[in-house]
Amino acid sequence: MSLNKRLIRTNDTGGSGGEPQSFTYLDSAVISAGNKPRYWNIAGNGLHALWKNDNNQTTQKATFSTAWDITTAINSGTISSGLYRRALGWNYDGSQQLGMVNVGAGIVGENVSPNYAITNTGSVIANGISQGYSYIFSPSANGNYFYTGALQQARQFITTTGKLTSSDSFSDTTYPVNGTPAVSADGKYLYIKELSPSGIVHIYSLSITYDLTSTKTFIKTLTLPSVSTTCDYFIVSSDGNYAYSYEFNQTNGSVFRWQINY
Repeated sequence: MSLNKRLIRTNDTGGSGGEPQSFTYLDSAVISAGNKPRYWNIAGNGLHALWKNDNNQTTQKATFSTAWDITTAINSGTISSGLYRRALGWNYDGSQQLGMVNVGAGIVGENVSPNYAITNTGSVIANGISQGYSYIFSPSANGNYFYTGALQQARQFITTTGKLTSSDSFSDTTYPVNGTPAVSADGKYLYIKELSPSGIVHIYSLSITYDLTSTKTFIKTLTLPSVSTTCDYFIVSSDGNYAYSYEFNQTNGSVFRWQINY
């Protein structure tokens, strides 16, 4: 992961609790020079990321020397994408990799060792996403759910022992997403990022923590400063300090990072 730094340093004072008030731009970094990255996703421990290179159909991995800091990434693995052609992600502890074979082909998963390894094999474990483009898989901070999106719908899957094991799912067309619905680290808030303009994020409260089937109440709209017009997916770190988005389908695309202020 080569770096193209645009850096502003602030103290990491966000924390995981309370209602989000604003975003502060921190930095950005090129994901993989000369490639066309898609489905970039960060691990639950903040030390790894994985993505697909659409130019040569490989799955790539980076490791961060400082947790959550995208400017400290070093490439640490490349394999053929194999079954994992869309919608990448690990479960919270990194013992399972998820992906999607293709449109309508269901979700594939494989246990990996060591944790946060990358794989290109697996078996279909859920058919909850049956059509349309699906996006990255984001585990809830409590390990009970996976969130993803397809056909501009927010989707939620129930997990067993922290892993996706069945097709139990919920989708909500009322809350369209461009990528993955992001849920706060404390499970109290839902973030919905617009595609255009790309810097608009709507905040909803959840009546039951982490559960998208519970009552959602609109609270406010926030703006992401210094965001690229091609930024698509939206991710919130499991420690609650940071938000990420990356330039979708762009050669030399960058990941952007913001501090969440409470």
